[in-house]
Amino acid sequence: FPFRGMHFFASIQKAKRDVPDWKPKYSLLDGLRSSYLEDYVARGFDKKDPDLRTDQLILSKFMGGGNASVDEEIETGLSKERTADGSISLGQSVTWGGKQGTVRFIGDTKFAAGEWVGVELSAAEGMHDGNVLGVPYFVCKPKCGVFAKPAQLLSSGVDTAAGGASKAPVSKDKTADGRLWLGLAVKWNGKQGVVRYIGDVNFAAGEWVGVEMLEGKGMHSGDALGLPYFQCQPSMGIFAQSKQLQTSGTSDAAVAEEALRQAERAASQPVAAGAGSPIAYQEGQRVLWSSKYAGTVRYVGPVKFAAGEWIGVELDEEAGRNNGTFMGATYFECGPNRGVFTQAAMLSCAASA
Repeated sequence: FPFRGMHFFASIQKAKRDVPDWKPKYSLLDGLRSSYLEDYVARGFDKKDPDLRTDQLILSKFMGGGNASVDEEIETGLSKERTADGSISLGQSVTWGGKQGTVRFIGDTKFAAGEWVGVELSAAEGMHDGNVLGVPYFVCKPKCGVFAKPAQLLSSGVDTAAGGASKAPVSKDKTADGRLWLGLAVKWNGKQGVVRYIGDVNFAAGEWVGVEMLEGKGMHSGDALGLPYFQCQPSMGIFAQSKQLQTSGTSDAAVAEEALRQAERAASQPVAAGAGSPIAYQEGQRVLWSSKYAGTVRYVGPVKFAAGEWIGVELDEEAGRNNGTFMGATYFECGPNRGVFTQAAMLSCAASA
């Protein structure tokens, strides 16, 4: 009812159709009277100026009203004319995350500290209609509104913060704890993904890991607050911290991690006098993996999931992790659970028959 703090409307016909055995207990007049006396008057709203902003928004949508009429009837948040550094002003054309828009609001907000800029995008590629958490800072079409920090906006192709072109953040190769690296298969909330970014972010302190999900759903396409950290399909990207990601149980992730650790240890050990060069394994060669599993080299070369040269081995028994295909890329073909990817440090030549 309209006099209640939260009110909902449904037709009598719809209620009777959707709710079995339902019959109205009160008439419309009874409901309005109860709503007015027990809510509106009892809470003192009859002594205050009515706040009809939400009602006007709803009515404007249903009655086909344009933005101009809404602007006249809805009181929006108080905006400044310019940002504190003077780089952005109301009505200015800007670019946010590669998308064109116009500045509609500058100032403080209730959802976060600091100065924020509200932008109306030219296309429905935003997040809201200028209203965030019940506060109408500005008015635009649905999904055309975004908020950003001044440093995240470009004006006329020039970075407002640095005076140059906006650059994507540069990723590190490994996390600080050394357990994750670019291209590694990981699990987040039980779903498999691939590490695409490691480093600082503009939305939180500390080191964060950007992951492209291979299954399930993510939250974005690799960008956050207008900065592109990595690229992936829409709603397939997430950010997490190292401790929130698992490597055990992912397809070949544990093997890859073990292989890399052993390769690093082997590289750090001094070479004995008179020792020859590392063995150059070739396709078709018989080898032992982890000193106990016999197999045949089926692939030697670069891979998508890690740096350096890797060796694909078809094992004689089902002690592997794949069938020669990993993360959508086929390197060789073998039976299920007979394929592994490793580095030379984990292989030795098999004894001749």
